[in-house]
Amino acid sequence: MFTLSPFHRILIHDSMIKSLK
Repeated sequence: MFTLSPFHRILIHDSMIKSLK
């Protein structure tokens, strides 16, 4: 995975979950 700030990682994770649904 990429080395990003915690907040940025949360945004990406949230986007991934939304795309899966």
